[in-house]
Amino acid sequence: MTSWRTRHSYLAHKFGHFFLLLRTFRAERGLAIVGALSLAGLALMQFVRVERQNARIDEADTIEVQTRMPAQIAGILHRACRDCHTEQTVWPWYSNGTPMLWLMVADVNAGREHMNFSKWGRYRVGEQIARLTAICEMVQRGKMPLWYYRPLHRSASLSGNDIAQLCAWTNSQSTQLLGVAHGK
Repeated sequence: MTSWRTRHSYLAHKFGHFFLLLRTFRAERGLAIVGALSLAGLALMQFVRVERQNARIDEADTIEVQTRMPAQIAGILHRACRDCHTEQTVWPWYSNGTPMLWLMVADVNAGREHMNFSKWGRYRVGEQIARLTAICEMVQRGKMPLWYYRPLHRSASLSGNDIAQLCAWTNSQSTQLLGVAHGK
């Protein structure tokens, strides 16, 4: 009489490949179903659109005009900050489809809400000083431009020299604005 263990070993040896194939087939079928559902979901997402927009700009309100910004600083802000912090966003090709469209519109709207260089003249002096201070702090800490923006926009990366120039300029502007605020 053979023991259960012996019979199990014999069956496992005899039919093991079959059960292994069966398990593999189930796993592949599950992956195929998940893949098909993902593609269907992605296709359906394309019908849920959000508006990419750049509002009209009053040139007199821009940070360049309001501060008489030097060309070198304007160049740094243009390449590293413009897409999220102005009404001059350049919408790249990959923003035409969701979910990238949703992510980009959310980031741009949040950036404009925190600080909009196109509407600089509409901020009070205290708000301008706070934003100038924040610019320097954020670039020194490496928090701006955002880490996930930089790989696709290599020119947005700031060198140590860019950061030093930007901070020197923001500090100078803050000092001038403080003088204006105190009537000097």
